[in-house]
Amino acid sequence: MSFSNSGLGRNIATHTGAFVSAIAIGAVLTLGIRSLFVDLDGSPSMAAASPTGDHHAAPGHDGHAHDGVAATPADDGDGHGAHGKKHGDKADDGHDGHGADEPKQDDQPKKADQKQRADETDAAPKFVPVLLELGNATCPVMGGEPDGETYSEWCGLRVAHCCPGCKGRFQKNPESLLDEVSPKWREAVEAAKAIDSAEGEERAKLLKTTAKTWKVVREPVGKAPAAPSGLLVDLGNATCPVMGGEPDGETWSEWNGLRVGHCCPGCTKRFLANPEALLDEAAPQWREAAAAVKTVNDAEGAAQKKALDALRKKWKVVREPASTPAK
Repeated sequence: MSFSNSGLGRNIATHTGAFVSAIAIGAVLTLGIRSLFVDLDGSPSMAAASPTGDHHAAPGHDGHAHDGVAATPADDGDGHGAHGKKHGDKADDGHDGHGADEPKQDDQPKKADQKQRADETDAAPKFVPVLLELGNATCPVMGGEPDGETYSEWCGLRVAHCCPGCKGRFQKNPESLLDEVSPKWREAVEAAKAIDSAEGEERAKLLKTTAKTWKVVREPVGKAPAAPSGLLVDLGNATCPVMGGEPDGETWSEWNGLRVGHCCPGCTKRFLANPEALLDEAAPQWREAAAAVKTVNDAEGAAQKKALDALRKKWKVVREPASTPAK
């Protein structure tokens, strides 16, 4: 009887496949457990290197440093890689850098001095002009009934509107619009000017007299500054030269005899930093308007009046030149 036909041979042959499978499974499990601690190249694995077991702990992972890993130079030590702050960049009013460096020891006296000067400036009384309720029964723009919530402040008058959309349109042509709905507005403007220019007992007397005709919404504070002088022409720009939005009808810049409309108060400073380039894009006609203003200012007497009449045919005169009486 051969060995293969014996009982022992049949038993070994029967269990050989199971035996080989068991050895293979054991080898796989051994390699798997080892890989938790040592990579194939023999170096410690990430799981063993990181005390927290965070597999995202490598530097540069979306600029956010994790526990157990030191921040990279780009992180600036705050865990946010290069978040808007570069060496040599100048932040614009503190908005680009999102967080300035800590003040140096030498900067403290300078900052304290600046704060003291600011406090002294704030302590000085600021002029607040009088505000009279015009009492117009209809909106000067649309002719509707005022909604009781929307107003324009113009030349010491509070003018009521039927909707917020009328405010900007009113400021573009206030005089003509008011002539139609409230012809006595000129008297109210003169009364407001007189109150702002007066002081002490004289101002109190004027306020009392004016209150008999118009409601005093706001009493003035402080002394009125000297009124600006010189020719001022409304450029009539349809878009803000800084942001491109529609002018709000309340925010302006005065530059080279031109009144330029803006969409918000934040645009005035940025406009004056680079007016010509901005106007070239938003209102190229500014050069013609500025030339017309210069012609009027350089002329005198009858020649100035003629130049002013020619200017009025194309541009709205907001303020008359000092040497020429108002029409």
